[in-house]
Amino acid sequence: MGCYVNPKNGLTKEAWIKANGKYIGDVDEYCDIPVYQGLCSDNRLPVIVVDNGSFYAIGVCFDEQEYNRFTTLSDPRPRMIYTVDKDLLKTVVDVPEYIS
Repeated sequence: MGCYVNPKNGLTKEAWIKANGKYIGDVDEYCDIPVYQGLCSDNRLPVIVVDNGSFYAIGVCFDEQEYNRFTTLSDPRPRMIYTVDKDLLKTVVDVPEYIS
């Protein structure tokens, strides 16, 4: 996993995703996980908010393989799916070249 959101404007990751993302749903055994291609429209990409206990991470799903890694049900951490505009993502990720 290699591309993460790191807001540069002083916002926490939680505040940033609430201000800039569109909530899709949780990743858990009780919900259907949306198909990756269905989330990649209107210049948007899915991102996964991962609750690591002491901190949150927001992983960018720049391809289907990355999406599958973040949404596997074998990972017990709480996770939420959002979509975010690609141009906005490029301004807050550590590897903007991953976003095309």
